Amino acid sequence: MITIQCAPCGGGMILRAMGHAGYAPHGQDIVCAGVSALLQAYLDYLEALLPLVAEASLEVEEKEGLLGIRSEGFGGRDRDGFSVVEAGLRRLARRYPRHVSYGGCGEGSDSARGGVVGE
Repeated sequence: MITIQCAPCGGGMILRAMGHAGYAPHGQDIVCAGVSALLQAYLDYLEALLPLVAEASLEVEEKEGLLGIRSEGFGGRDRDGFSVVEAGLRRLARRYPRHVSYGGCGEGSDSARGGVVGE
């Protein structure tokens, strides 16, 4: 199962996705590919914004079965850009509940608790 945690953090947000969907064999897993595509697109969005926002910082942890992103100082653009990605993650979690867990990215959500990048 892919578990995705997200929470506001100061002037930014933290996001952590870990695990494997296990929907199909490695290299054929459409659920894993869907989550990966959404998160990589979001990371590309943040990296494109980084040079445009002087006070912005971005920390990325990426290895097999893990992607962690911590954004700071984007003036809310990180959250704005995440809204479409979040809609896709929610849809995947509803459609494939045994393979994707995503609880949201709000102050009161379960995903706002627990360790994520740098914590």
